[in-house]
Amino acid sequence: MGTEMMSRAALLATGVTPAGIAAGVRDGSIRRLAHGVYEVGPRGDVYSEYRRRVIAAGLLCQSATVSHQSAAALHGIPAHDADLGLVHMTINHRHGGGIRRGRHIHPRPLGAGDTVWLEGVSATSRARTAIDVATSGDLERAVCAIDAVRVVPRYPDPDIPPPVPPEELAETTDRLGIRPGVRIARQALTLSVEHSESPGESRSRLMMHLWKLPPPRLQEYYHLSGSDYWADFAWDGIIGEFDGYGKYDDRERIKREKQRDSDFRAAGIAVVRWTWNDLADRRRFHALITHALRSAGVLHRVPPFLG
Repeated sequence: MGTEMMSRAALLATGVTPAGIAAGVRDGSIRRLAHGVYEVGPRGDVYSEYRRRVIAAGLLCQSATVSHQSAAALHGIPAHDADLGLVHMTINHRHGGGIRRGRHIHPRPLGAGDTVWLEGVSATSRARTAIDVATSGDLERAVCAIDAVRVVPRYPDPDIPPPVPPEELAETTDRLGIRPGVRIARQALTLSVEHSESPGESRSRLMMHLWKLPPPRLQEYYHLSGSDYWADFAWDGIIGEFDGYGKYDDRERIKREKQRDSDFRAAGIAVVRWTWNDLADRRRFHALITHALRSAGVLHRVPPFLG
């Protein structure tokens, strides 16, 4: 058997007995993706498994639209610190929401441009998804989601969706009316940019803003020692780089990064790098970035750590 989704009836038709299905679910060889929908085959990572559950729920419940963090999983939009325990769906009603059978149903208005077909299911558009994600968490989640749909690719690529204009995001927010999270979404929209290429960059920039550090220039271009470079963050005399890979064994990548840092330093430009681990420990990141900026003469007084 392959790894395609199968209904219970289809699975039984292959010769698997009801007891065999129950045993397979227990030992993990058969995965229950949604009520009456199963998959047989090797298990993927947590995120890919969640996407499969989202698609299964969307196929099973066609009267609702996949939304919020679940639509974000299909679009590839980050939903920082999201709980992957439920599939989120929206119905175009004022009432009737709730949690049942592993689905969180949201009764919210859906305009004509708020839905698209994706992976064979009805899902909210990139603009609506980003705003729904923004209204469902803190400012960090909101900025990361909105940055992701606004990003302007450095090089044209037909496989990359076009950036969503901030005006469209503002209109989408306004159509939701007065409801929890809208204030955070509006605040995130004012803080969002079109040159943040990863959630790590978005989170880094937001922390710098909240700590009132000197605002960096984003994705600044440099031509050094015959090579072209773009810096994630730049101030006079220093650049900052978010390293989303953390520790890695790619020798070629390590070699390139060392050469890059050497070229910057030869040009009199200091380099400070940080990773996901640094961002996870906000106090550590505050100490790292303020020390680097102060050493470079960009920062004259270290602001207090505000959490």
